[in-house]
Amino acid sequence: MSEMSRDGQPFDSVWTVGRVMAWCSSHFEKNKIDSPRLSSELILSHVLSLPRIRVYAEHKREMTPEQLTRTRELVKRAIAHEPIQYLTGCAPFFGMEFRVTPDVLIPRGDTETLVEQALQFLRGRLGTEPPRVLDLCTGSGCVAAAIAKQVKQAQVLAIDISAAAVLIARENLKTFKLDDRVSVEIGDLFEPVSRQVDPRPFDLIASNPPYIATPQLEHLDKNVRDYEPRLALDGGSDGHVLHRRIIAEAQAHLVPGGRLLMEIAFDQAESAVALFDSAKWESIKLTNDLSRNPRVVGASKATAS
Repeated sequence: MSEMSRDGQPFDSVWTVGRVMAWCSSHFEKNKIDSPRLSSELILSHVLSLPRIRVYAEHKREMTPEQLTRTRELVKRAIAHEPIQYLTGCAPFFGMEFRVTPDVLIPRGDTETLVEQALQFLRGRLGTEPPRVLDLCTGSGCVAAAIAKQVKQAQVLAIDISAAAVLIARENLKTFKLDDRVSVEIGDLFEPVSRQVDPRPFDLIASNPPYIATPQLEHLDKNVRDYEPRLALDGGSDGHVLHRRIIAEAQAHLVPGGRLLMEIAFDQAESAVALFDSAKWESIKLTNDLSRNPRVVGASKATAS
């Protein structure tokens, strides 16, 4: 595709999926696009209308001129730092493929740490009663869906303040056939809980809230700053505005021994723990992501005496 004669035709007209994959990956690597190979897979999966896992099986397939043109257009936009996930409308997370739009934060591998901690806690509590989970600031619904898929008994309530995000989350949960156990409501943090038919408290509250300090927003990478929803990024003056609100209200919605898990920025570990320390929580724990950065802070409500 980059090897063109002066009349615009390729010197070698046979462009297979494998060859285009290599071309995309090379361009992304040269232009310092994150995860060049994965980005190439996502684009080709989108252009070919194939599951990502099938792209490699089709490596000898010749692409049509229309597919090559579409691929070239998407690569050009990606090199200009438009997120691949918004270009293709798809983002992988915890072994699932989520539909995403600029109305929702793009699911990231760091957030899988939040899911892993949630699963570890829930699996240690499985009994006769299905565990009840609350997912605050659900966005695309990725955390709620991953938990529900892995813990078949779980009943999950997912909440987001954005009406557009709620629609995307509901669509994803329906796609994964999890909408019978996961409901998605619009509202400000815990407000929708009061409208639920089942008034019982939750075993677990998980949240990936906005946590970027407002002054830092302008220093984010262009693909985040210019494309992802500010509502899902802006955590207030110090990045902890939503963390504080959740910590202040969560105990009223947890069973004794229930746990609150929240994602944090890599540099918020000390301040996040201090928020819990001042609010009479037990078993406060920090968990690192795969890059060994503090990523999840968790604490438990005191058990009944």
